[in-house]
Amino acid sequence: MSKGDIIKTLITESGLPITEIARRINVDRRTIYAYMKKDNWKPETLKQISIACNKDANYLLKKILDSNTKQGEDKQIKIEEPDVIYHNTKKINDLLNENAVLLHKLVELQEKHILLHEEYLQLKKNNSAK
Repeated sequence: MSKGDIIKTLITESGLPITEIARRINVDRRTIYAYMKKDNWKPETLKQISIACNKDANYLLKKILDSNTKQGEDKQIKIEEPDVIYHNTKKINDLLNENAVLLHKLVELQEKHILLHEEYLQLKKNNSAK
């Protein structure tokens, strides 16, 4: 299995559109297609794409190591435990949810501020009219 095939597999299994995956890792969708065609990208790329796809890439990384061993290449890929990846993904999702709640509260406070300011201006206008 080539590294490009690994990217294809991750994306296919995720069921997400390529444009969404590209958006999640801040690249153009053409870059994703380029990753699928070449085999000389960094392991960090696979990690980013696997996180964007909500997939565990460890078993795919092991396949890369096996294929590299057969080809006699140096292996400098750090494989993290699946629990670590799951924990980090869960932590990121929790932080994003917390951020969404805080943003919602901020909007509510801004709306209250606007209403109070409008009330203040109306009272000021009424007092100056007397």
